[in-house]
Amino acid sequence: MNLGVLTGNLGRDPEMRHHNGDAILNFAIGVQTGTRDKPNTMWVDCTMWGKRAEAVQPYLAKGMRVTVQGPLSMEEYKAKDGTPRTKLKLKVDNLDLPPKNDSSAVPAPRQAAPAQSQAPASTPAKGGFEDMDDDIPF
Repeated sequence: MNLGVLTGNLGRDPEMRHHNGDAILNFAIGVQTGTRDKPNTMWVDCTMWGKRAEAVQPYLAKGMRVTVQGPLSMEEYKAKDGTPRTKLKLKVDNLDLPPKNDSSAVPAPRQAAPAQSQAPASTPAKGGFEDMDDDIPF
C-alpha cells in the first residue's frame, strides 16, 4: 500500500489549470525533517484534481500549514545543467485545513466565483455545535 501523510507549509500560492475539462491544482509544501540541531526542509510537489481542487483553491495561500494524504511517487528528471535529479510528488486524495483559530489559517477566502450566495451574518454556521439539538439519540 502506498499512502503518504505529510504536514507542511505551502511554499507558494497554488496554481489552478484545466486539462480536458478537469481542474488541476498544483502546489508545493515544505515538510520539516532532520533534528533541532540540524533542521532540513523536504519539498513535496502536490497535485489535486477535480471539483475538490476547485473548491479548496480559494482557501489556500502561501505559508499556510496543511496536511495532505495520498499516494507518493518519485520522479526523475535532468536539471538545466544536465545533472540527474529527483523530486517527490503526492497525488492529494485528502487535504486538511487548519482550524479557523489557528495562527497559520487564512482569515477569509480569496475572491471566489460570483455564483455563490452567502447566508446573513446573524445565521449560525451549519455543521458546528450551534445547530445541534439538545436531543441526543443515544
